[in-house]
Amino acid sequence: NILIIITDDQTRGLEVMPSVKQLFAREGKRFPNAFATTPLCCPSRASIYSGLYAHNHGVFNNFEAEDLDQSETIQAALHDAGYRTGLFGKFFNHWDVERAPSYFDEWAMFPAPRNAAYYEGAEWNVNGEVQEVQEYATGYIEERGVEFLEATEASDEQPWLAVIATTAPHYPFTPEARYADVEVPPWDLNPAVGEKDRRDKPGYVRRADCLRRCGAQKRAAQLRTLMSVDDLVERLFGTLDELGENRDTLAFYLSDNGQMWGEHGLGDKRVPYLPSIQIPLLMRWPGHIEPSTDNRLVANIDVAPTVLAATGVSQPGDRPDGMSLLRGRDRRRLFIEYQREPRIERLPESVRTPPSWRSVVTDGRQFIGYYAPGGELIGKELYDLREDPWQLDNLFAPSGRAKGKKTSRPELPVARATLKRLKTILRTDAECTGKTCP
Repeated sequence: NILIIITDDQTRGLEVMPSVKQLFAREGKRFPNAFATTPLCCPSRASIYSGLYAHNHGVFNNFEAEDLDQSETIQAALHDAGYRTGLFGKFFNHWDVERAPSYFDEWAMFPAPRNAAYYEGAEWNVNGEVQEVQEYATGYIEERGVEFLEATEASDEQPWLAVIATTAPHYPFTPEARYADVEVPPWDLNPAVGEKDRRDKPGYVRRADCLRRCGAQKRAAQLRTLMSVDDLVERLFGTLDELGENRDTLAFYLSDNGQMWGEHGLGDKRVPYLPSIQIPLLMRWPGHIEPSTDNRLVANIDVAPTVLAATGVSQPGDRPDGMSLLRGRDRRRLFIEYQREPRIERLPESVRTPPSWRSVVTDGRQFIGYYAPGGELIGKELYDLREDPWQLDNLFAPSGRAKGKKTSRPELPVARATLKRLKTILRTDAECTGKTCP
């Protein structure tokens, strides 16, 4: 059996999630260096389901979900292999509420239309019937997920895939009533939050206005919504225990992307900085995976290949760009990409869409290139993540805007290269497929 729990805009911290910590971080495998290959809802979800980079699955923003070839997803592969498949929660932004999610046998799907009530009172598609759901979304997803597990195991005729995709902790960060006034843990502020000296950053960062108060408000509100997600996780695994299926279930916990809490003045995702691109990614399979911390560079594109490797089901379509986390392959670098979205003028300054960008991350460096619509490089950033984990000192800042003391060029293969070589790497990785991807 396969269980995939996907949250919406969660940073990689688990400070209010004791059940997730116990079940995944202590009893499973934790990946502290996990990334979203495009830090935006729909492109990332398409990558989770397909194992492909955005430049290969074609979903670059939140208005293109239908461009994903659903026949090349893990739900298609497992469904066609005889698995019973269920989806409970958010599928893709702006998905037609009347359109069933392909290759799922049972679903309660939140299509995330613009201006939707993310937590209460939205229209859902429940097994083909559009209905307004008044219950708190996380609790409703929990109930439908548990019902699916119990009903599927009652017949015990098929293995199953269950995707549990919460709307939390996405904006507007509405907590369940019982958690609305709960104190959250104190915030150990990092130096990037409310960073005042941003002269070495691109213009959209220099103009951003989400500072400490803004970041603290977002953090507290998001953490309160995650308390209900932790309850959901506890209930799901309690149900698996009761059904005797815990040891027969490979489970994942991850977010579609991260979230900025005022770092560099930013308050959203989409941007190439670590809080936006890093995600929680944890995996458990009792009896098959030893509890451990795995420090490899991993990503959302690795979920689908791992599922296929564990089940022995063949990949539909092209070979995935990701790698199985059950094997020992080690990446030297990871490619991350973002294509500028339409409809940007409606966004406030703190979440204003940046230019298109590409980035390469190693275990100690990050290079970022910004691109004009015509493809020419218009900006660049380089960070020494060992010496500068908060990304305060852009080593490629233009003359006159540099700050701090520039370190010598690092010795890892990517960061040792010249700027010309770094640009070549970004161009090459942006066209990679399958085995040619880093």
